[in-house]
Amino acid sequence: MNHSVIEPENWMSFLLVLVISFFIIIGSTYLLRRKLGADAGRFFAKPVNEVHKKWDWALRILYIIMIIVTGFIGYPDPIYFLWVVIVYLISESLLQALMEWKYAENRMNYKMTLIELVLYLILLLGVVIYLSFQGLL
Repeated sequence: MNHSVIEPENWMSFLLVLVISFFIIIGSTYLLRRKLGADAGRFFAKPVNEVHKKWDWALRILYIIMIIVTGFIGYPDPIYFLWVVIVYLISESLLQALMEWKYAENRMNYKMTLIELVLYLILLLGVVIYLSFQGLL
């Protein structure tokens, strides 16, 4: 058994579970938004105000610099880039939730942002566990 790639017969099941999980998350967040009275969600959240926009860009620039610097250094473990992306997504969502909590007209939006973060982290954890069992991580 080759431990450097996912076996062809496992790709379809992996992708199927990934797509189904993604649609379950989208459906559940849609229903939760309606139940909680939160505003309709977007895939890329719109900044709440100018302060949020500035912090958001500062965060993006910081993580782009981190990725470029580690690329030039030649960091030996490619899993590092996965961790940088995960930390970026978490910090981006936490910034969004904080700004929604402090400044948004609808106070339920920050709760939905945090719920979505948790659901996507669970999905990501499932992917990491699957890839670990496949011997890719």
